[in-house]
Amino acid sequence: MTACQLHYLGCDRSDAHLDFTLLGTDIAPESVRLLARAADVEAWLGRWRRRFPKHQLCVCFEQPAANLIVLFSRFEFVRLYPINPATLKSYRETFVVSRAKDDKTDGYWLADLVRTHSDQLPSWAPLSPEVRKLTALVEGRRDLVDQNTAWSNKLISLLKDYFPEALDLIGEHASSPLAVAFLRRWPTLQQAQSAGWPAVERFYREQHCGRATALARRREVIKQARPLTDDPAILEPATLRLEAILGQLEPLTAAIGRYDQQIAAVFAAHPDHLIIASLPGVGPVLGPRLLAALGDDRSRLPDARALQCFSGIAPVLIRSGLSTIVSRRHACPRFIRQSFHEHASESIRHCHWARAYYQQQKDRGKKHHTITRSLAFKWQRILLRCWQDHTPYDDALYMRSLKDRNPTLYQLALTTKLPREEKAA
Repeated sequence: MTACQLHYLGCDRSDAHLDFTLLGTDIAPESVRLLARAADVEAWLGRWRRRFPKHQLCVCFEQPAANLIVLFSRFEFVRLYPINPATLKSYRETFVVSRAKDDKTDGYWLADLVRTHSDQLPSWAPLSPEVRKLTALVEGRRDLVDQNTAWSNKLISLLKDYFPEALDLIGEHASSPLAVAFLRRWPTLQQAQSAGWPAVERFYREQHCGRATALARRREVIKQARPLTDDPAILEPATLRLEAILGQLEPLTAAIGRYDQQIAAVFAAHPDHLIIASLPGVGPVLGPRLLAALGDDRSRLPDARALQCFSGIAPVLIRSGLSTIVSRRHACPRFIRQSFHEHASESIRHCHWARAYYQQQKDRGKKHHTITRSLAFKWQRILLRCWQDHTPYDDALYMRSLKDRNPTLYQLALTTKLPREEKAA
């Protein structure tokens, strides 16, 4: 395709406006401000297409801009180049030493950037509908989990102020159905003691929490506890706030459950789900997240290095003269980096060589997160090879290769016990 068949559009956005700058070898630079409405953008694209029916339009804009991707991706003559804001900042300040900027000039620099460096900028390519749906589901679920955690922390903080015994009576998870049901029935220690142990025991058995040791411990808690306060000026506002917090936790927990059902269905229907599920430590939460991170376009991640850099697991090397600095990579999709990091952490509980490697590095004085990132780096090499070869992970096969490549770690893995094995012993 010749240069005259391409036009370059820089799009600088705000909540109210879009500033377009159009560049091309066969036209003078054009700038226009549009309202940030789909109808206005579609009308502009329609006019451009009528003027240049055989041209392609390269559109460059700063991330995150999911709405612009959705809008522009509907047109087959448009190529999208979403870029990191730091990229635009560095490019602009190469020519504008004063660091002056405004929306109109940013539109120009975006268009000029894609015009001069389109061969070095990754263009956006759509994922399959299944992967896009799974990505939206796992990201939406994570947002709800973060909200649930925030409200759970508020609940714990509130209970510490007037009913600290509840933290033992409601179990480990403050947002669980047991915790919510208990606190709705008995929002204060005085009410739980007034109800009497038979009523409380009956409640636990109805909630399928009738283990004898747990019941005995909780009975002693209620019997021996003394109210932290009887002051109604504290108890009445506290119980009112408790009701408000429980009103937030209940729908959040129910919504997370609905997300889990949809995620499980989409994940199970994907042809690559068996590859992902074969990794040690991958369960119903991490499996879909890893699959969404990989996608299903294998040309997008041709080797492990591409995945390690894209996900932010690979470190950044900064070398100048005699100075060498190894730094954590910050410019990456944080949710994807978190997914691989959490899988590596979980694999320590389910994989002998991963646990042995963790202990080996721990003995050398490395910190937990440093070791986990290094372990994630290893898992990404393994995962990408399995994914590219359409082959599930085989732990016995990997151990045989480890015997030749790293006999020290191999011997350590043979003697390492997992948590479940230690409990069984």
